[in-house]
Amino acid sequence: MTLNIGLNKKIILFVVDSLLFFGSLFFALWMRRPDIFNADYFFSHIPRFSILYIYFILALYVAGLYELNNVYFRSKIYKFAFYIIISYIVFGVMNFYLLPSDYSPKTVLLMQSMMLLIALVLWRQYSHKFLKTSSGIKAIILDDNVERHQMTAAINSFDYGIDLLDVNTHSKNLDSIKADLYDLAIDKKLQIIFADIKNEKLKDLLPFIYSLSAQGVSLYDSKILYETIFKKMPLSGIGYFWFYENVSINIQLYEFVKRIIDLLLAIPVFIVWVLLHPWVAYKIKKEDGGNIYSIQERLGRYNKKIYIKKYRTMTFTDKGVWLENSQNKVTSIGKFLRKTRIDELPQIFAVFRGDLSFIGPRTDIVNLGEKLANEIPYYNLRYSVIPGLSGWAQVNMDYQPRNVEDSIERLKYDLYYVKHRSTFLDLAIILKTIKTVLSREGS
Repeated sequence: MTLNIGLNKKIILFVVDSLLFFGSLFFALWMRRPDIFNADYFFSHIPRFSILYIYFILALYVAGLYELNNVYFRSKIYKFAFYIIISYIVFGVMNFYLLPSDYSPKTVLLMQSMMLLIALVLWRQYSHKFLKTSSGIKAIILDDNVERHQMTAAINSFDYGIDLLDVNTHSKNLDSIKADLYDLAIDKKLQIIFADIKNEKLKDLLPFIYSLSAQGVSLYDSKILYETIFKKMPLSGIGYFWFYENVSINIQLYEFVKRIIDLLLAIPVFIVWVLLHPWVAYKIKKEDGGNIYSIQERLGRYNKKIYIKKYRTMTFTDKGVWLENSQNKVTSIGKFLRKTRIDELPQIFAVFRGDLSFIGPRTDIVNLGEKLANEIPYYNLRYSVIPGLSGWAQVNMDYQPRNVEDSIERLKYDLYYVKHRSTFLDLAIILKTIKTVLSREGS
């Protein structure tokens, strides 16, 4: 069962963004050469700018501007738009140099970029006024838990096209709940009931809810609503039965393609490692004379123990345990290596071996992973896939887990990836990882 809440708004955003791109190109060409401008002149430039258009749309996606809960972050749109357009200009100039032709319209590119920057800021600044729906789908959430309150707050804060009706099921008997549901269906034109469909308490209500189908009322799993809004899994709905019901362990074609992509990506990363290793090794040795590498025993797929190398960034090997007042401190060169992610480069050898992938849940050091598995139910489900250098949790969390509560939050994102993993999602994570590294954010 899937929910496409907010899909129409995302389509509108995409269509208007596309119109802004080609509209700004139209006016830039007209201003540049009004003497020869005509329809043929405009359309002759479309192939030249088509790859730039694809880059522009991808940049908007990576920046999170197609996520409904970001549409309204209007105070940040200036920053987002500026960085997007600067990168767009750089990409455009590189494109014209790498793919030379008789005519490389760099002046047109700059003129278009300035107009596109202004238009993008204005559109995203005031888009909420055009996208705001006067009335959305009439719905209620029957659950009475923390997740219900989180979903209610999100729906009331951002326009997902859902109009939540007020219903209080707390301490009510079954007949009272039925009466309220009937009144909502008749008087308020209730369309959707969101509820935990595996809750034992719901079983007695199912025949009555089914009878409301004649009034156009549908039943959806509230866990799916939570997953759709927050792009992570609610742990209250997780279990081993959930795993076998929702997760395909062997997706042979996907895993084959992913392995090929890992190997292709590993080659340029290996070349970077070869070029940087002499300098990094020298700086680490010069600072304190200690080991160049930190070799760690970690957990791989199905909790198999694997060994990975990272450049040592602390005064002694990190054992991966949260310790207060620890004497293990980050070295001077280690701060730079961590900030630039150079310390991760030696892990490329684990990618070649197949122990790690570029994309997947981040692996834990063995003693830390075992500790978390003992304290967090179903924690080991995240190891049903090959762990990765970057993952869905890393591009959605702006901090590293430092306690059990943080690790629970990471697990929610990891299980979302386990359920939805695909080549498209992997590509999205790769793009968002590039943004995270360049902006020095994320975990």
